Amino acid sequence: MTRLTMAASALWLLLACLHPAVAHAEIGATPQGVSIAPEKGAADANPPFPTEPPAALPALENPLTGIMEAGQLIVTLSTTRKYESGPSVNYGYRLGQLIPITLVISADPHVRVDLGALMRETLNKGESAYEMAAPPVVTKETKNGKNITVVQLVVRTWKIETTVPFNCQFHYATRYLPDGKTPDWKLATTPDFNISFSRTASESSKQLLPGDQSVKVTAKVWWSKPLEIGGAIVMALVPLWLAYRYWLIYRNADMATRARRAWNVIGKVLSERNSAGHAEFSPTQLKLISAALREYLSIESIPTQMAREPLEKFFQTHGQSAGHNSERNADQNADRNTDMTALCISALSKLDRAVYSQSTLTAEETNALVQEISRIIPRD
Repeated sequence: MTRLTMAASALWLLLACLHPAVAHAEIGATPQGVSIAPEKGAADANPPFPTEPPAALPALENPLTGIMEAGQLIVTLSTTRKYESGPSVNYGYRLGQLIPITLVISADPHVRVDLGALMRETLNKGESAYEMAAPPVVTKETKNGKNITVVQLVVRTWKIETTVPFNCQFHYATRYLPDGKTPDWKLATTPDFNISFSRTASESSKQLLPGDQSVKVTAKVWWSKPLEIGGAIVMALVPLWLAYRYWLIYRNADMATRARRAWNVIGKVLSERNSAGHAEFSPTQLKLISAALREYLSIESIPTQMAREPLEKFFQTHGQSAGHNSERNADQNADRNTDMTALCISALSKLDRAVYSQSTLTAEETNALVQEISRIIPRD
């Protein structure tokens, strides 16, 4: 009886110990004394950071216009780069490439504009992502009651970015100080003109890896190399000769077409001048002549002071396509190219002075201009 009592007591104590866990062992229940709070620092390890959408690419406006002083001052920035015959664009440039930018400042008659800093080739008082590659060319005119100032800039940048905004600064004054003599100068900053670039390098490609520079052994006999070179030359002679002949035909046809197109415009202007019975051209006629001449010479967007080297290349290529560059008369062709380049610079200078400075050409200058164009652009 004593053993039975002791066994019953032990069984009762075992059930008493298991009772709290059994009572709470239901589906989804938490055992008594067990904490479900997260460990200390667990929330800080993976915080719920908000996600932001990627930044939108800046708009590439061309031209870009900014209005200042309630319309008393209007600034326009544009580029003249074109792909084939499409509109002007401000994308696809490469690092260090020359970028022509036209700054047009339209001001009311009482507003004074000072371009001293730009003429000293300073774009901004602070740092600028761009640098001037040539002195600016400034022309002024009056139109529709506004003083128009046109600044032709040639800039470049070495900044490795997809889009590099361009802006520049100049001074202007809309009134005078109390003494009545000194202008109340203010600093104007043009709006950001976004220019897009094609990356030629990235931030991770500043150093070139040397690669494998170990000596390589090639199992070839000594006389195989001359045979390979000779065979390649023989195989390439015929296609190269055909390509050269095709290039000559295409070049001559293209030059003839461009010359004919230019004379269509210039001939019409000459007929109008003869019909009018005077020796001068009107400003509109001079603009047409300038555009036709520049299109023929392929220098539509190049200032005259920077056109000497492109013109030399143009006449050198033209001479080669016409078959003039033989060894016997190479010196004569060089002298001819120099003379033609000088004629072009002279004609373009007269046209720039008449078109942009609104200077009237004398009868002698007009006749000289016609003779220079007749020598520059051949007729059928």
